[in-house]
Amino acid sequence: MPENLAALEALALYADTITAVGESTRQEARLFYGINGIVIRNGITIESDKIDWNLKEGRLERIRKFLSENLYKYHGGERIEPEKIIPIFTISRLEVENKGYPDLLDSLVALEHIIKNSILEGHMQEGIRVICFLVTAEGPKTNLPAGFPVNLPKEILVGSELRIQQMIEERGLDFSKMVRGKRSVAALLYPQILSVSDGGLGMEVEEFMAGCCAGIFPSRYDPFLLTGLEAGKEGTPSVVSRVCGFSDAIKTIESLIEVLGGVIVVDNIDLSYYETVLDYALAVSYFTRNFIDDRVKYKLLCREAFLLAKDMDWKVPTEQYYELISGARFCKQ
Repeated sequence: MPENLAALEALALYADTITAVGESTRQEARLFYGINGIVIRNGITIESDKIDWNLKEGRLERIRKFLSENLYKYHGGERIEPEKIIPIFTISRLEVENKGYPDLLDSLVALEHIIKNSILEGHMQEGIRVICFLVTAEGPKTNLPAGFPVNLPKEILVGSELRIQQMIEERGLDFSKMVRGKRSVAALLYPQILSVSDGGLGMEVEEFMAGCCAGIFPSRYDPFLLTGLEAGKEGTPSVVSRVCGFSDAIKTIESLIEVLGGVIVVDNIDLSYYETVLDYALAVSYFTRNFIDDRVKYKLLCREAFLLAKDMDWKVPTEQYYELISGARFCKQ
């Protein structure tokens, strides 16, 4: 941690009350400073009362077409039909260990075996291709080549971007095997800040999330993980790690406690590394399988993710902060 941030954090010793957005950060404060704070979760603002299915279908079609055309153009091999492509994603700051990129990539290797066995047993159609976008960057880029990020020259990568790309290649998750029909799962580094003028898909973050079939956020350390809520806002189901504050907050949503299939929490605290990685893979497999075979159930999962995000608005956190600051009990109507 930078020295100035550590000094700022240490000032918490002189505060009347300490709040944390998740249980893990509350425990940190107790461990390092002897402070026993309270947890007040983050929230999200959602003005719509329903999922925009037209937006989701339109962006999905655009992502699939982009991948199909550019994979064939820049990597050759067999042309993959757009309808066979299942795009999933992760998006985060570029913190390789904290954000769980090794866990994610290892889970994609496990997912390859799950899909292969499902095809052999006749439970999944042949030709399905799962492509996981890894949206993370050292900073914004300009003058990118045509076909970016499918066309990704290494000379445009810097810092930890190079490390992640190397990790992808070491696990055989680059496109060289997929375009030859040898792999069903690949990882695609997207080292850019998403926007309509990013030189790649040309989508805002919300559009991109809406167009993907699932999100996966395997953080080893994350105070809250707002990206899980942001995915839910777009009606996209997700897999999240238990260590983040978001998974703590899920337990407090009583109205949805029995129907949380739209957000799957993977235990990355008590389970071994290999069990955790396998659970990530099985969770992603669950979403992709329903997307392929049972669109009615998949849409229900999308709706559950949306309703969870909708219930986690700023009303409750605002009331809690009001009570802390004013010393008065917030009057409930």
